[in-house]
Amino acid sequence: MRDYSNASSVPWNDYKEYIEDVVIGDGVESIGNRAFLQCSNLNFVIIPNSVQTIGTSAFYGCSGLTSVTIPNSVQTIGESAFQSCSSLTSVTIPNSVQTIRTSAFRSCSSLTSVTIGNGVQLIGDNAFYYCSSLTSVTYTGIFEPTISNSAFSGCNELTSVDVPTNYNGETFCGMPVNKIGEPGIPTGNCGENVTYTFDGETLTIAGSGAMFDYTSNSVPWNDYKDSIKSVVIEDGVTSIGERVFDGCSNLTSVSIPDSVQTIGHGAFYHCSSLASVTIPDSVQTIGNYAFEYCSSLASITIGNGVTSIGTSAFAYCSSLTSVSIPDSVTSIGDSAFIGCSSLTSVSIPDSVQTIGTSAFHGCSGLTSLSIPDSVQTIGRQAFDDCSGLTSLSIPDSVTSIGDNAFGGCSSLTSVELNNDYVLSNFSRAFSNSKNNITSVTIGNGVQSIGNNAFGGCSSLTSVTIPDSVQSIGNNAFDSCSSLASVTIPSSVQSIGYYAFKSCSSLASVTIPDGVTSIEDYVFYECSSLASVTIPGSVRSIEESVFSGCINLTSLTYNGISEPHFGSYVFRNCNKLTSVDVPTNYEGDTFCGKPVNKIINPDKPVDPENPDKPVDPGKPSKSGKSKAGVIAGSVVAAVVVVVAAIVVTIVMYVK
Repeated sequence: MRDYSNASSVPWNDYKEYIEDVVIGDGVESIGNRAFLQCSNLNFVIIPNSVQTIGTSAFYGCSGLTSVTIPNSVQTIGESAFQSCSSLTSVTIPNSVQTIRTSAFRSCSSLTSVTIGNGVQLIGDNAFYYCSSLTSVTYTGIFEPTISNSAFSGCNELTSVDVPTNYNGETFCGMPVNKIGEPGIPTGNCGENVTYTFDGETLTIAGSGAMFDYTSNSVPWNDYKDSIKSVVIEDGVTSIGERVFDGCSNLTSVSIPDSVQTIGHGAFYHCSSLASVTIPDSVQTIGNYAFEYCSSLASITIGNGVTSIGTSAFAYCSSLTSVSIPDSVTSIGDSAFIGCSSLTSVSIPDSVQTIGTSAFHGCSGLTSLSIPDSVQTIGRQAFDDCSGLTSLSIPDSVTSIGDNAFGGCSSLTSVELNNDYVLSNFSRAFSNSKNNITSVTIGNGVQSIGNNAFGGCSSLTSVTIPDSVQSIGNNAFDSCSSLASVTIPSSVQSIGYYAFKSCSSLASVTIPDGVTSIEDYVFYECSSLASVTIPGSVRSIEESVFSGCINLTSLTYNGISEPHFGSYVFRNCNKLTSVDVPTNYEGDTFCGKPVNKIINPDKPVDPENPDKPVDPGKPSKSGKSKAGVIAGSVVAAVVVVVAAIVVTIVMYVK
């Protein structure tokens, strides 16, 4: 029903004095503001079970109304809703009502008795002000709701309030109480077709359909939530509402039936005594911060129906030791397990595609991790500060990895990287932890080691480069001061600027045949480098390539002519006195250093391309093989000998 701004705006205003009976049909959910304002001859009204709200001044001034039945669906009785209903003699407020607003029954001068249900949480200012005939108030709850001091002002005949024998207190709105009758059991509605009952320890949720969503501290059991030790949700309930058990700090157990499909946002937020929970297969969604700060939660079983784990769903569950995520889950939300410091193992199934930002941030007890090849995205700081993690393999399915995804993993020593994208973003993703990594394995299929990929990995001692890699980028291993050896596969064709700069432990290196140019400063200040082998394919050695290699004593070049070289190639390489070259090397120096022609060429040389040896049986560019050249020489020699013999014979005859 719509709300009205004043009495004259209602459709029946012109004949409202003739209205005696009002029947509101089933399905109507609210009685609008001022709907029956000053219908003075109204004496009978039927309100159906579908109504949840009775609006502001809805029955204000209905002076002929002698009784009203408020159904157990109504949650709010609005401001001045029944004010000045001067013939109203009694009223029962059902357990479903949570709020009685300001002046709701003000000046109901004939009202003698009121029963207030145990679901009421708030009684507003002047709610029963000047109900001068009121002599009896019965409250069925066991905890006093929030009541304005003026709620019963002017009720001079009212001297006490009847309450259950187990009422937790001695006064009600400042008036003494009479603890009589049966012990009170709080009960009421927490969904359209869902009810709750509390027996002093166990809160039972029953009915069918979804529970209501609540804001913090607005649940019907808020006043006694600290007394709730267990929750039993009966079959038929389909949704656990938002914030329903927020702050139930003494809750130790909960039973969730197979009918539940959704656990709402913050449903068990800060239930600090909850030790275990089983989420059935029927549940599809675990809402944001659903179990956040459940600091006693040690184990959790997540059913096979769950498809997503919400943001901060299990954040700061500091006692959680292990979690098995079912293969129905496709995404793990941001901060889902952040701060789970006792978590030692987690099983991520091959259905998961996304691991959100900070999903496992601060899980310092996590020692091992298997990321399946279904994962495409690893969010920013996803495993940041997982200080117990020692080894890691990132699959080639990952196409997005956030900053510091593995930052602060101070015990991480071994990493396997399986695609170009992850490798090129290694430094960004492993910031603050890369200095501890000692071993890196690069997976087959990786074609490029990106710029600065492992720059500054000062503890790196071992790296495995597969023969799929074609290029090593600028500064790729810059300042890897513990790297003692590296095998560069024959597939590599280019090595970028500063690629191995300041690798102060690197003792020897062999550059493969495919490389044609060694760029500026590639081995600059590799102070332990003693031995280098350079293939004949290298035709350019740029500026300061070996500058500062103070222990370089042996360099072998397998080409037969001097390549182009830049300035300062061997600056401060004082121990290098000469360069070993093939015996057929053309020249006496190599980049300014004298040469030792001591290497026997193991292959013949194409005369049209002297720096490119050819196979013995392979024709050179002139079209002749080595065997062909030898055979031709023999034939020519025979011809010369025969000619000489013929000449001799002729001379003899003469």
